Amino acid sequence: MRIIEMLELPAFKEVTVLTENVNLEKDVLGITLFDAPDGYEWFREGEFIITTGYPFMDANSDWEETLIKLIKVLINKKCSGLGIKIGRYILEIPSKVISYASENEFPILHLPNRLAWSDLIVPVVTYINNKQRLELELTRDVYENFHAFLTNGKGLPDLANLLHKLTSKPIAIYIKTLNIYIEAPSTWISRNDVEDLITNVPIDKNSYKLKEHEYQPLIRLIKSTLHFEAAVIIGNVKADLKPWELVAIEQAVTIIKSEIERLRSIATIYQRQKNTFITKLQNGVIKSYEVLLRLAQEIRWKISNNNFYAVLLNCDLQETNEVQLIEKKLNIIYMMEKHLEESLPGTLIGFDLSNRFVLLIEVNNEVTENLIIRKLKELITTLNISTFYGGIGRAYPLLQIRNSFKEAETALNFSYTKESYQNQLTIYSFSELNIERILYSNNPLKESETIADEYLNNIIEYDKKKNSELFITLKVFLENNASHIDTAKALYIHKNTVRYRLKVIREITGLDPENIKDQILFVMALSVVEISEPKAMAVTNGT
Repeated sequence: MRIIEMLELPAFKEVTVLTENVNLEKDVLGITLFDAPDGYEWFREGEFIITTGYPFMDANSDWEETLIKLIKVLINKKCSGLGIKIGRYILEIPSKVISYASENEFPILHLPNRLAWSDLIVPVVTYINNKQRLELELTRDVYENFHAFLTNGKGLPDLANLLHKLTSKPIAIYIKTLNIYIEAPSTWISRNDVEDLITNVPIDKNSYKLKEHEYQPLIRLIKSTLHFEAAVIIGNVKADLKPWELVAIEQAVTIIKSEIERLRSIATIYQRQKNTFITKLQNGVIKSYEVLLRLAQEIRWKISNNNFYAVLLNCDLQETNEVQLIEKKLNIIYMMEKHLEESLPGTLIGFDLSNRFVLLIEVNNEVTENLIIRKLKELITTLNISTFYGGIGRAYPLLQIRNSFKEAETALNFSYTKESYQNQLTIYSFSELNIERILYSNNPLKESETIADEYLNNIIEYDKKKNSELFITLKVFLENNASHIDTAKALYIHKNTVRYRLKVIREITGLDPENIKDQILFVMALSVVEISEPKAMAVTNGT
């Protein structure tokens, strides 16, 4: 029982509290009579001590100092309080003693002299026994409720409601790593509020009470190797929880841990299916839209006819244990999905065969490369665990997304060359690369051929349709060190004609023949064409 409950017993109606501003919520585990000078040696934590004051009446000592010494002993032994009969041996409690006890928040009660010890002890012991019996019954009821819960195979929402019923307090269950949030009753606290609350809880504690917070919450953390994984939040906790309430919370925590493992196993299998699907797209294995649609349905991914960006992210997590590394990377994926679900809806996230993070992001009017980069940088800062590097390929249909993967890898390779810092993402888009496309490609010759196909073929096709001479103009322009005058002389045309033709080339290819970086790409492309198709070059040159 608590002291405040003890004072409500009929036998304690005439008892008064002498100390000021003391905690009357202290637990009383028993009541002990002290009337022997050396009796304090047998005091136990939680005991409430009652005395006539006789042990302090030694004529050879200062009884006031002796009383203060006793209070020090009681405080050190964590006793709950002291009751003194005043009127027989002690006429009053000196103010010095009361002040000392008040400063140390230790209750001293004035007991009427006329009461027999049995009048005080029996009601307290009876109350404690009855309360213990009630606590045992309520604890047994808790176990029976949880047994029924497990027998009926109910889920986490039912668990939150059960805990709410057993404690009569609002409950929230938050599993961060699996992106699960449940309340009972609903809407008593928001998810954002819960996340803010958890940031104030030291990771080395299992539970923490925020007394001054408006929700007066008790937060029971659920951790995995000192990493926060989930929490049970109990609201409106004004005093210490009852034993059966603590039992209910721990039973719930055990079930939540088991559910986390079950859901993680399912999520791991599901993630493995997504990873396999991503690998097939990466390797260009899927050849028909019908197969693509079927495989996407198997992983419950809704696809459209829009183009998609492929994004590759990589980081060094410094984990030596392979199991912990996989667990941490899976947790990162869960957090990525949560962070991007609103800004980049429908994004498919997984791993490739090199254990890099892969994102397939659908293109629409709102989703641009700049938006993707901004949202990914925001995401990395919230992870607060490592330095990330990334690359974004250009947008392609899903059946051609292999090209975007290759481009994303080239951009990722380029990002590795740049300095980055903790909690920061260094990311580049393939579309902003120039000569780096060749330098950081895994197959520079193949990339050179791709550039030739991508840019020169458009020029050649234009020449065929318009009977123009853009290709030869570009070649001569580059051979003459980008001189308009020398090119005009070599082709027997006006220099303004050269400028016009270069403008058309810029519009057709997106590359600027007058920009030195783009000139390098054109030179590389022309070299590939000359090496692989010398006869075609001869025809194109008009020889």
